[in-house]
Amino acid sequence: MTLFKRPLKAFLSPAANILVTVFLLSVFFIASQNVVQTFAVADIAALNNLQPQPTDYILELSIHQAAPDKNKIHCYVDYYEHLLRVFPNLGDAYGMLGYCYHYLNDDPKAIGFLKMAIEHDPDYFWNYYNLAAIYLNESRYQEAFGSLQKALNVPPMASLKSMFTSPMVYLPLLGPDEKKVLPYTVKHLKESYQSSFVLLQILNQTGNNKGSIEVMKKIKPELYAF
Repeated sequence: MTLFKRPLKAFLSPAANILVTVFLLSVFFIASQNVVQTFAVADIAALNNLQPQPTDYILELSIHQAAPDKNKIHCYVDYYEHLLRVFPNLGDAYGMLGYCYHYLNDDPKAIGFLKMAIEHDPDYFWNYYNLAAIYLNESRYQEAFGSLQKALNVPPMASLKSMFTSPMVYLPLLGPDEKKVLPYTVKHLKESYQSSFVLLQILNQTGNNKGSIEVMKKIKPELYAF
């Protein structure tokens, strides 16, 4: 008496099909991984080629308020936008794009990137400060007030930590001897906290004080990278 009426081949065929499918999926997965790795290597190579020169231009622009050179700033924009394609969660790069686009006279883009920078790193003073500076220049006082409040809530040490632990964005801008830049950054950060507090007090009076409004119209704060 035959226990199984179906031939053995009929039982083996589904198993063989499954094995073939698993094999093909494995090959596809390995090939996909290789493609991803190839693109990653190509992206990193492109980043090296896009590295802005001179690397200390942003430092000069931020510290000494040198005249903005749009050609150089465009080089930084290209670099940071490519950097974000490779590392999309790099909040520092969004902040730098906000800074750069302001000096390219595109504040709507600058605002958008600064907001994304804050989403990725809410503990960095300069992103809030720069956002407030743009709002002040556009007479958007209520929004500037809110941004300055958030800026003053950031512990200064958190901002310094973000800056000096940023190997792909801030440290290259600071140059090989960041210890020389540290005293300036500490001093400038302290002064900016103080000026933010003063601006906040003036903004608090703009609702019913024409004199305060006139004062705010004359204030045109600069944006700073650090």
